[in-house]
Amino acid sequence: TKLFRTAEIKMGRYLLFRSRGEVPERGTLGIVNADGSDLRPLKLEVPDQLSWGVGPVFQDGNRVILMSVEGLKTWEGNVRSRTWIYHLDTDKIEEIAQSDPEAPYMPPIALLPGEERMLAGPVIDGEQRVWSMNLDGSDALEITHKGEGFTYGVSLSPDAQRLAFHVTGIRAYEIVVCNLDGTDRRVLASDPAHLHF
Repeated sequence: TKLFRTAEIKMGRYLLFRSRGEVPERGTLGIVNADGSDLRPLKLEVPDQLSWGVGPVFQDGNRVILMSVEGLKTWEGNVRSRTWIYHLDTDKIEEIAQSDPEAPYMPPIALLPGEERMLAGPVIDGEQRVWSMNLDGSDALEITHKGEGFTYGVSLSPDAQRLAFHVTGIRAYEIVVCNLDGTDRRVLASDPAHLHF
């Protein structure tokens, strides 16, 4: 089992995970109490979804953002992803980020303070970028732009005011930070002889 996230739930602590399965990308998402009891798969009965992943967890510990994909070569940018809110207590699943998606493949990255907006990483013209948007996908704002490289490994600062991420495809691998609106972009590390993680 590969562990992705932990979530604090009102009734206790749970672990969310994805099992490997015969094909790792097609493992089952599940939840289990931290003491190992009450192991159960999430009820993801949505047609044509080949793979599921766990995204950000809401502060209430009862809801989590999930992503599903309809193909496996996600790096090509033509595989459709879908974003969902899953309610851990009721197994209710609702699709979000449907309002004019920026690209077919757009994985969720993080929830922003107030949990009404999120960061996503659409792959556009061969570059993964960073956008912020309302949970329904509306009011999307581009944080990284065309020609700035393939952005991945995005982390939100503890005060939720800045982003740190890796960039490749322009020069060497770089570690970059910027404000949530993309301003004050700074390269922290860049060396063609090193792969920074």
